[in-house]
Amino acid sequence: MLFRSTRNTLSNTKYEDNISTLGNSVAQNYGFYMARYEASSFDRNGARMAASMKGKMPWTNILYSDAVQMASDMGSAFEYKECQTALMNSAAWDTVLAWIDETEENYSTDISQGNYSGELRNTGETEDDIKNNICDLAGNVREWTTEVFKETMPVTNTSKNKNKNTVNEVPISETVTYRVIRGGSANLDRPASSHAGYKENTSEAYWGFRMILYK
Repeated sequence: MLFRSTRNTLSNTKYEDNISTLGNSVAQNYGFYMARYEASSFDRNGARMAASMKGKMPWTNILYSDAVQMASDMGSAFEYKECQTALMNSAAWDTVLAWIDETEENYSTDISQGNYSGELRNTGETEDDIKNNICDLAGNVREWTTEVFKETMPVTNTSKNKNKNTVNEVPISETVTYRVIRGGSANLDRPASSHAGYKENTSEAYWGFRMILYK
């Protein structure tokens, strides 16, 4: 897949993502691969691995840190000699959506395609959400990405004035960091292009992940 540095949040300073490794690889090799299916759990010699396979229940209830690790480990687990795997990042996600939108008008913003039935389906079984051989970007499960969303929250710093026996309240702010989940799910009608930030130590029955592969 041709990489065109598409990233919809590039101009929004609240969003950050380190895409340099993928970008450098693509500059040399002219493309990357996105897993056709949402990640599912695969038993390899007694060890639990992530895989991209049709007809499997998506791997859900997974923390961000575990999704990163499983996505990274997939390459070595399946002995990809010249390539590495990683968790989906924002540039890869938005590049794929732009590519699909070229032939499927408004796919990235449409919720008429995809599994929003309320119940998860096996990977690749939602026939109206198979676009350019990529399955379930819009519905079924929402997917962790490496993108960061930083929000500044107002807080109050309270201190006591010993001399006057009064309390001083000084308004300050702190930055809260979230990881971005993309797309909608079986229980949430959001399009493939949607973003939402959540704490890394949270998980949900309708949240999953997907891998990318590059040299």
